[in-house]
Amino acid sequence: MKKIFLSAAMMIAAVSFASAQWFVGGSVGFGHNEQGYDMFNIGGINTTDFYDERVETTSFNIVPKFGYIFDESWMVGLGLGYSHTKIKDAAKQNMYGLNPYVRYTAWQVGRFSLAFQGDVTGYMGDLKYDGGGKDKIKAASVGISPVVQFDLSCNVMLESRFNFASIGWDWSIAEHDGGAKRKNTGFGFGVDAENAFTTGDIEVGFIVKF
Repeated sequence: MKKIFLSAAMMIAAVSFASAQWFVGGSVGFGHNEQGYDMFNIGGINTTDFYDERVETTSFNIVPKFGYIFDESWMVGLGLGYSHTKIKDAAKQNMYGLNPYVRYTAWQVGRFSLAFQGDVTGYMGDLKYDGGGKDKIKAASVGISPVVQFDLSCNVMLESRFNFASIGWDWSIAEHDGGAKRKNTGFGFGVDAENAFTTGDIEVGFIVKF
């Protein structure tokens, strides 16, 4: 009886490892945002003066990653991220982090498939102000995002992650040079959109299986 169970276990393991694969890959993200507002009648006082205030933000990230594909539905991976954000005439931010994740492919038609990715992310860096001074930043997030996948070949898969549709929780703390601290927590849609792994609303990446 023990031999039968042992043989069955070995057969299951052999089938599992036969369909499993290691992979390496990466993704890049880019974002540009310009916010502005015009003001009249300031403070209740009618005026013909016209004010135009605009904040221009540009950001990008790069995330090399590697992991393991168990079968057609499940994979796990680890990303190593870097992002740079510049607020024009105001500040620059550099962030570094680690991103273990698990992905479940829920639906597939031909070469296209839809997956959902769960992430746990930890990252740190600094925000330097153009006029002087710096904030040291530590942060973490947990979230789920949809991912569209396309099998370019048997070994290469393209992927697009929709950060604007993510849902989750994030936490951060920024400590200024003078010692003052600023804490922030958030939960909802589109969170986790400013860290080292999710710059911009859409990320494009790829993986190579071997």
